[in-house]
Amino acid sequence: MFWKHLGIGCAIIVAIATVGLASACCTPKPRLNDSPPDHMKFARADYYYKKEIFRCESGGPDGLSPYIVLVDSSGKMTTSDGTATITIVGKESPAEVDEVVLYSRVVEVKKSDFGKRTIQGDFIVDDYDLIICEFAPVKYSSLTGIPEGPLYLEMRIEFTTPDGSVLSGKSQVWICWSQSYRPSSACPSPFSPR
Repeated sequence: MFWKHLGIGCAIIVAIATVGLASACCTPKPRLNDSPPDHMKFARADYYYKKEIFRCESGGPDGLSPYIVLVDSSGKMTTSDGTATITIVGKESPAEVDEVVLYSRVVEVKKSDFGKRTIQGDFIVDDYDLIICEFAPVKYSSLTGIPEGPLYLEMRIEFTTPDGSVLSGKSQVWICWSQSYRPSSACPSPFSPR
């Protein structure tokens, strides 16, 4: 009799655990705002590292990971289908008029390409969430025509919405280049996207 009750008790526990696991796995992803975008809040580029574990030993980043944040007319972050044109130009300084196009790519974007990302705060700002569209990394090895020495990079992203509106943003990065077309440790300042 004891074993029979034990078997029924185990069956009930397994059934409850299965239902709980199934509901946890099948919980729908929260729906993101899909109001038409009014403007681009910003275009940024984080540093891309091939091997996250070896950041300090790798000699610097391997490229840039561009992303954008779009907002609707009420100022809320939103998603959109569209086409993004990512361009990276190089100059000797931010004030320099002469520039060389080092990279350009056009990407088709769907609303489903947007996702929520938590940005870690610091001692002044708490963590906060963004709705972003993150693009494939731009490896430094894919940049063409790079002069050696200090270089100011400007990443520009133009996002064309289905109705033809063009939203734009840019981000700047100061980098020193070595012979291997990778940022050099001889840079006068630490890497930091602005």
